[in-house]
Amino acid sequence: MKTFDSVPGIQSEADQWCLPLIQSWSIGPVTALVVNVMDELVSNALEHGKGQVQVDLQLRGERFWIGVRDEGSGPMRNDEGRFPPLSDAHGLGRVAKASHFWGVKRHDGHGSTVWSELDITNRV
Repeated sequence: MKTFDSVPGIQSEADQWCLPLIQSWSIGPVTALVVNVMDELVSNALEHGKGQVQVDLQLRGERFWIGVRDEGSGPMRNDEGRFPPLSDAHGLGRVAKASHFWGVKRHDGHGSTVWSELDITNRV
């Protein structure tokens, strides 16, 4: 896990931090997908969040988990607790399309984590 200041250029700094870590897990071509999803989540935190941005990456067996936390409240949900339909052209729509699961965890007035879980078994 690493914390970054919420400033322009954070994606490049996050990429430089995460790429060697992801490559050490030897997940092959899925590396690019993981970096792209992380970049979308970091971009979302920069655009809609506030405060510092914390990036967490975890290899969990056959799944890769990415969480990006900031001090914002996170995306809105509808009454059923599901996310509204999203365009897959950019932002969280791309995250939703790439993810096996994804969601938002709110931290009782201390921000939120938007996370994605990628199934890497069929993509390696």
